[in-house]
Amino acid sequence: MGAFAPAMAARGTGAIVNVGSLGTSMAASGTSAFQAALSMLAKSWTAEYGPRAM
Repeated sequence: MGAFAPAMAARGTGAIVNVGSLGTSMAASGTSAFQAALSMLAKSWTAEYGPRAM
């Protein structure tokens, strides 16, 4: 995402797709910390670059 998001925002178009599981939206024993981190990273990048793309 870090390599592509700035250029996509500058162009005003683009999409990044991250694939996770239900574990990213629910707390459960054995939930992968990586999936939760990926979900929050995607939300953070959306907040940072999303407004510039509009």
